[in-house]
Amino acid sequence: MTLKIIGAGFGRTGTSSTKRALEQLGLNPCYHMVELMRNQHHLPHWQALYNGMDMNLEDIFGNYQASLDWPACRFWEVTARAYPHAYILLTTRDPQKWHESFMATLYPAMTNPNAPESPLLTLARRIVLEDTFHGRADDADYAISVFSKHLDYVQQTAPKDRLIVYDVVEGWPPLCEILGCDIPLEPFPHSNTREDYLASRTSQNKKHPNPSTESDGHSAKD
Repeated sequence: MTLKIIGAGFGRTGTSSTKRALEQLGLNPCYHMVELMRNQHHLPHWQALYNGMDMNLEDIFGNYQASLDWPACRFWEVTARAYPHAYILLTTRDPQKWHESFMATLYPAMTNPNAPESPLLTLARRIVLEDTFHGRADDADYAISVFSKHLDYVQQTAPKDRLIVYDVVEGWPPLCEILGCDIPLEPFPHSNTREDYLASRTSQNKKHPNPSTESDGHSAKD
């Protein structure tokens, strides 16, 4: 397999819904934080990439046709160079709503002082909290400025013939257009809304108090 879609958008911009949609359209499987959680043998490869080491991205993406979410979006540029024929999908949403969702879901999971340390959680904290938001993710104005600057940067630097700026509320049409396929009869999947995420975390915490860093998107009510 080879990547056909490279996600450049932050978590909580509809990445889980987009993952499900792309997989329904045939780009199956699609890499996402949940895939890393299930395949933690990938962690040494992500750590090597984070440390700037030369590596073959096929070690991570060899069995995937698309990538979305953190940690993949952190490395969208190097991935775009490695897969020069892949589209770059910039998932986006209203910045204020994005930050509210981020603070209600991912931020508590990654900053929980009672969370057992793990290589996955350490990597997520470094990439998201430290490198991306410089320890100021809870500062709404600062975090939103980082989010907005990221959107601007991708749009200014990504090759125009490869870039798709996408809000999940647009549903099937933009994805079907770039893939050259018919719009499915099934409704567009909306998954891992804020309510879904919090309900899932409550259920997981009752079983074992080890927070995940699963990140995802939004629906009309999120």
